[in-house]
Amino acid sequence: MNPTWPVKAFHARVVNDLKSMKKAKDNILGKHEEEFGKLNLYANELRREMPSSTIKLMTDPPEPGTDQRRFKRLYVCLGPLKEGFRDGCRPLLGLYGCHLRGPFGC
Repeated sequence: MNPTWPVKAFHARVVNDLKSMKKAKDNILGKHEEEFGKLNLYANELRREMPSSTIKLMTDPPEPGTDQRRFKRLYVCLGPLKEGFRDGCRPLLGLYGCHLRGPFGC
C-alpha cells in the first residue's frame, strides 16, 4: 500500500477491484436468476429420461404484472433408487398400538 495515494484514487481502485471480483464470481458461479430459471428444464429432462422418478417443483404464483415465479422447493426421488429400495427391503406390517389388546396393548 502506498501512503502517498490520494483518497479518490484509492477509492476508485477499490471500486474497480470490487466490480472485477463480482464479474469474475458471476462468470464462475453463474447468476442465481439464470440458474433457477433452468430448474424447470432440469425437472422436465429428469421426467423424460426416468419416467418412474418423482419430481415435484413448487413455485409461488407469479406476481401481478410479471410472469416470473418465485422458487419454493424441489423434491427429487430418482426411479432406480426408489425401485432398488423397494426390492431390497422386506415387507413390513405396521400396527397402531392403541388398537391392540392383551399384555402388550393399551
